[in-house]
Parts: sequence; C-alpha cells; structure tokens
Amino acid sequence: MTSRCCRAQQRPGAVVIRESSVNKGSIAMLSNLAQGLPKWVLAGLLLVLAGLLLLVAFVVDHGIYLSKRCETSRFFGMDFGRDGCDANGAGVVVSENATFWYRSIEFQPEIIEEIDNADRSVFMSGTSFYRSVGNHVKDAALSGKKFRYVFLNPDISNETMEEFARFFGQRSSMLRAELNQTFEALRGIFCDLKEQEVSGNLKVRLTDTLVGSRLYFFDSSNGTEEIHAYVVPYVSKSNSPDLPGFRVDGEIARSYQQKAEIIWENAVPWNPESDDHSSCS
Repeated sequence: MTSRCCRAQQRPGAVVIRESSVNKGSIAMLSNLAQGLPKWVLAGLLLVLAGLLLLVAFVVDHGIYLSKRCETSRFFGMDFGRDGCDANGAGVVVSENATFWYRSIEFQPEIIEEIDNADRSVFMSGTSFYRSVGNHVKDAALSGKKFRYVFLNPDISNETMEEFARFFGQRSSMLRAELNQTFEALRGIFCDLKEQEVSGNLKVRLTDTLVGSRLYFFDSSNGTEEIHAYVVPYVSKSNSPDLPGFRVDGEIARSYQQKAEIIWENAVPWNPESDDHSSCS
C-alpha cells in the first residue's frame, strides 16, 4: 500500500521521492562519527570546508570575468590572436584598425622590427626610451633612415622631477636615471653618426612637460605615404611597460601624429655641438 506522502507525489509530471534506508544509514553514521570527534577537530574541518567554498567561489568568479572579457572583445569585433583568452590574462587582440597588447612591454620586439623595416623615418615621443634605443637605431640611421626623438629633459629641477616621478609611482632618482640612460644612448649614436658625416639623420628635442602617452611612428615599408603608430597612454601611479598598448593605422595614426607634432614644435632642440654633455671626444 502506498503511503499518503508518496501518493501526493504521484500526480502527472511530478517526481516521486521515496525515502531510502541507505540514506538514513549514511546520515546516522556521519552523525555518530561527528559526535565522537573532539571539538577542535570539528572546528578544523569546518575551516577547511569554508576555505574550499571560497576557492570554488573565486574560480567561478574568475571564469566569469574571463568569459566576459572575451565576449566584450568579440562584441567590438576583435578576436584574440597569439595567446587567446587564457587564465593569465595575456594576449593580443586584433581588430580591423588596431592591435592591442595587455602589457605594452610585450610589443618591444615589434618596435625593433619596425625600426628595421621602416622605409624612411621614425618618430618617437614620450617620457623616456631607454628600452628601445640601441645598435639597431644606429644601424638604421647609418643606412639613411631619419630619426626624431622628443622626451623629458633629464636636467629639469629636482622639484619637477619629484612631481613627475610621483605620477609614475616611482622614485625621482630612478626616473632621472632612465632619462640619462636615454640621453647617453642617443649621444653615443650621434657620435657614431658624426664620424660617418650623417649626424643629420638623428634629431632630438627635450621637453619640460609631462606628455600623456608614449608614441612610436613608422612610415610604411611599401613606399607609400601611410604611417602606423604604437601608443601607450599613461595612467597615474602606473609603470607604463605594464600598461596596455596598441598599434593603429591610417587616419587614427595620423591623428596621434598631429598631436605629437605639437609636442615636437614646443620642445627645445638639442644641439649636441654646443652641449657639454655631448662631447664625442
């Protein structure tokens, strides 16, 4: 004979639930086991369980974040390239007019390659370029390519240096060292170019103003007038190599170049021939 509780569950579309002696036995066994354990053991088990629940919640939440990040990129017409939507958050996002890096330091190898492939000219504007100035710049300039650099004057006052260093979240001595490293690297390149009588292929200007982005401009290697740019917008209290960066082409690149040309025009030309810092002897 079916009990009243079970008849109530047997209406059409309902799920019939029957008590199980196995479940009763399991619950009783666990209850007896718990009563026989010391309280400190039970407290430890509860802490472990709470930790496991927190870990599961974090994994689920992080998975939702990654999923939303990928969905957002696809919504804007972008697809993940080299590294994809991985758990480390690394990757390159490519759209029709822009390529995006989650950390701008990841495109430094691209900068060196762009210098080698540029047709006629390279223009860089930013706070410092100690990571990207090297023999590849000298070799490209010796081959006839024109370089322009505008960056922060390493001889600005201590007060101004402190203010700018606070913006980047670093010590003023470190920022000044980066500027001096950029300055000395370009001085060495100028001296090498001067020996070959092609020092005009390198022009440098210094600014006392904190510019808002690090910008790299390259003309096309196919002989056209088109340019493309790599852009790293600065953010207060952030180390710029750890900030996102992107490459833009066409009219977007030209728009950035127009703004960088204003910085260039307002900066002070560096004359290595009359600067005590720049003796090639």
